[in-house]
Amino acid sequence: MDFSALTYPRDARAEPAAWLAEHGWTVEQVTTSPQLQTRYGRTPLDVDVQVDRVLHSEYITAVRRG
Repeated sequence: MDFSALTYPRDARAEPAAWLAEHGWTVEQVTTSPQLQTRYGRTPLDVDVQVDRVLHSEYITAVRRG
């Protein structure tokens, strides 16, 4: 199996939050797992901070305008 066929280069990707905002959505974005944990009143563990440096997470909440 050619796994490269399942992905595409970063420069060819749309940024989800920007794309949604450009297409009529109100977007709230959190760009790291520790940031999300903090938003919910939790203190991120050191391991979570370290993992997020390697495995980037992004969380988006979007509500359709209109």
